[in-house]
Amino acid sequence: MNLELRKVEYSEQPSSGTEDTMICSAELGLLDVPVALVNAIRRILMSKLPNVGLHEKDIHVIENISDTHNQFITHRASLLPLYRNKRFKIVCRKSPNTGLHEFAFDHDSLIPIFELNEHNTHGFTQHSVQNVMTSDFKVYEKKIMVVDIDGDGDSDGEDGGAKQEEEIIELDIRDFMKPDYYTGDYNHFYVLKSNPNNAQKGQKLNFKAIPSVGQAMTHALYSPVGCVAFEYDKDTEEMQGIIFGKQIDQRNHERLSKTLDPLTENEIDLMRRSFDRLDSARVYKQNRDGECNSINLTVESIGVYSPLQAFLDGLHVLEIELIDLMNGIVIDNNHINFDEGLYEFYFKNNHAFIKLIDHGHTIGNLLKEYMNRLTLVHLQNFEDNKHKVLYKSVDTVLEVATYRITHPLEGNLLFEMKLANSYEAQFADLYKDNTWDKTTARKAPYAIMFYKAAQYAVENLKMLQEKFITAQTEQTMGVSSILKQEHVVQLPGFRREDDNFVERLFYE
Repeated sequence: MNLELRKVEYSEQPSSGTEDTMICSAELGLLDVPVALVNAIRRILMSKLPNVGLHEKDIHVIENISDTHNQFITHRASLLPLYRNKRFKIVCRKSPNTGLHEFAFDHDSLIPIFELNEHNTHGFTQHSVQNVMTSDFKVYEKKIMVVDIDGDGDSDGEDGGAKQEEEIIELDIRDFMKPDYYTGDYNHFYVLKSNPNNAQKGQKLNFKAIPSVGQAMTHALYSPVGCVAFEYDKDTEEMQGIIFGKQIDQRNHERLSKTLDPLTENEIDLMRRSFDRLDSARVYKQNRDGECNSINLTVESIGVYSPLQAFLDGLHVLEIELIDLMNGIVIDNNHINFDEGLYEFYFKNNHAFIKLIDHGHTIGNLLKEYMNRLTLVHLQNFEDNKHKVLYKSVDTVLEVATYRITHPLEGNLLFEMKLANSYEAQFADLYKDNTWDKTTARKAPYAIMFYKAAQYAVENLKMLQEKFITAQTEQTMGVSSILKQEHVVQLPGFRREDDNFVERLFYE
């Protein structure tokens, strides 16, 4: 498993307030990384990165004298991207209610207030229409100050000689809303019209908003990325020539069977052009399973932070989500417990079913692919195999491992598994000294397989995090370097708390 930083595209305009440009897109090469893991990372980048935005519920319209209603104004304001500066520090911690990780502001006291208060008073002039830009927003912070009224320096006296006053500190809008990558212009927000009869009765818009932390899966306003896509790397020209030659041989064989003349050079040339346009991308680099083992991942930012930061954050978010799943399963000599707030386990028609609450295809496809590759060796010797590529094998423990979404509106994930008959006795040897009843012993193989699939995925993500940091460093050295040292990303864009899991499999 390896990772390459192949391309970094910088903006044409310098960052506001500095002479440096920003990274707007990056291309990463993922080598010998399972396609299911790459696709899970892509889905996480698009839907679950923690970010800061102005949610509609946190926007209070004070006065709106314009052509559109309040809901339109708040929705439009919610889609304005906020630049992630030092005030917007995010922490990932366990929820006291669910026990799962959630994202929130690390320091609520640093969160500023955004206000727009514009009034078109131009009247009947040549420039009677006023364009409202994001640079017109005002940003300020409120602080509560204790003031000594008596002036004796004692604010704790019984005579009530102290009072609280609110201090307003105005901040620079350029630290929160950046101009366009390429044009250098701030985003256009709205248009206010004038009143030719009375300048003071022109259109007016005044609202306040407080930022919040969220994920794009709940609202698109929190998405920090634009396009996230991956493609398979094409195989060599030689291999493409071999595949095309086989197509020609097959076509000529069909023509001869119909007593037709072989293809002419002109027809072969036309077929080659069609092959290069339509079919050459299907001739990609493969591993021994026929699965692509060289993938090009492209990440584009919308300007709130670096796409390199977004990629590293995606690795950490997916890792944390898998850790939550692992912490929801307890396996020891006496019992096997599934967290009832997260799991539901049952048997039906000799198949085991594990139902996950509030999870979707991202986790479903990833764990299904890993479970379909696990053998007894992988379960018994985790440390020796955690850094190896999981290939398909005839010795896989599960005869059936699949999943489905129970209902599009419920968001519940249902895994279905069936243990191969030849492994039932071997699994029993792993826990022969326990005190389980028959029902628990029957449940054990499926709980262990599910747990181990998540654990192998976590180890792969940790390895990718290390490879990613190394790949960035390599691209900062030499004449042909494509990355500046100050843009190297080594830590996630949020602080992690309580992110460890405890190995609970007693037989290792």
